Amino acid sequence: MMAVYGGKGRTLPPGTSAVVLMDVSFGAADVLPTDLVARVTATRQSAGADGKPGPMPKDSPVPATFSFDGAVTTVGKPAVIVQPPLRGKGWVAVNGCCDSLTSHRGAVMAVNGQLRVPERFAIDWVKLDDQGRVFTGDGSKLASYAYYGTPVHAAADGVVVNTYNAADEQVPSEDAKGLTTESIGGNMLVVDIGGGAFAFYAHMQRDSLKVQLGDHVRAGDVIGLLGNTGNSTAPHLHFHVMDGPSPLDANGLPYVFSRFSSQGVLPPGGDDAIESGEPAKIEARLAGEHRNQLPLNNEVVDFE
Repeated sequence: MMAVYGGKGRTLPPGTSAVVLMDVSFGAADVLPTDLVARVTATRQSAGADGKPGPMPKDSPVPATFSFDGAVTTVGKPAVIVQPPLRGKGWVAVNGCCDSLTSHRGAVMAVNGQLRVPERFAIDWVKLDDQGRVFTGDGSKLASYAYYGTPVHAAADGVVVNTYNAADEQVPSEDAKGLTTESIGGNMLVVDIGGGAFAFYAHMQRDSLKVQLGDHVRAGDVIGLLGNTGNSTAPHLHFHVMDGPSPLDANGLPYVFSRFSSQGVLPPGGDDAIESGEPAKIEARLAGEHRNQLPLNNEVVDFE
């Protein structure tokens, strides 16, 4: 699978850039390479007197077509195994892996002169009620979301290394307001879970955090309550694992949950439907018990 962010198709207008995201898969019995390198071949265009693109002049001192190798990607580091940060049935993995069009995967940003992709394996967790609805009644009221205030659990043992607890609740169904670089994750925790991995829990209720900087947590501990703070338009828990303590100045790491049960997957457009208050329609694809796997985009899962 490949997705291009920026420009249209294969042609980039002057002064623009693009990001290409690729999924490279191997068979279970394949011997994995040590590294992967992407080779890019591109063709320059010139601009005419009218500003419109055209072919490079034949006498140009710079070749029109050129190739270069991208950065080396190391293969083979196993995914981090964690426990689910939530409990109960009917949790939907919104903006999850590995749909190339999700806002998480496409969130490539420049931080301190480096390109970062902190959210590439992130999931926004919302919960269906017994009627398959995310909310009932007025979707702009927090009380309409039955799972608002659900306990958030530590996904692994670790030490708290970053917190924020000064964000008020946003109004559901409206654009988030008052965001800063510091508050974009709302009230949040970052826990160093060892091996260069950090667990990130975002958008929790103000004053609901149960731990402070330097505290040790154990997997399963309640560490806060699910809220609607920061860059959020409906109550949810944003969760991912990354390679540093900063939610922005880090790269997302692959991780899997030790165990979950899947009800299936929402059909195309199903996430928009539930966000409008409609009952979920769930396709049986992927249904069953799963161990040491990551739920895929719009999968509906049950956590013990």
